[in-house]
Amino acid sequence: MSRGSPDYIGKQSFPLYGPFTTEYNTEILTTTDLTEVFSLSGAGYILSGFVWINGAASIRSDKIIMTIDDGNTMSKTVGYYYDDGFIKNPSMPLSLINFDASEMFCVFMIGTQLTFEESLKIEYDPNDVAIRDTKTLLWYSKVE
Repeated sequence: MSRGSPDYIGKQSFPLYGPFTTEYNTEILTTTDLTEVFSLSGAGYILSGFVWINGAASIRSDKIIMTIDDGNTMSKTVGYYYDDGFIKNPSMPLSLINFDASEMFCVFMIGTQLTFEESLKIEYDPNDVAIRDTKTLLWYSKVE
């Protein structure tokens, strides 16, 4: 019987991810209800992504919510991200990369190298009834 290190090369210890997929989604919001703007089910890996928000009124008090595996990962207002410096920080699940209060426009970056076992969901909660246009672009891979 041989001794030494276990055979890690011959064992499948990591999930096999399929090819990366690009997904684009757009939603026009006309209500103050919490709205799901993007979702994935199953296990997977996020390479990166973006969420664009255009508003017809101030978006500073609107919330963007990212939920991974039914646990609330990030749920803050647009103004919170801007005021507290969550700007261009790729280590965060969500970070603000562009905000223009006068044009009522912002862009969030979805953090890199996020994994999920059950689901990934991005929701938007507008503060008032004004029309919002949201666009989501995501590069991801799911476990095969």
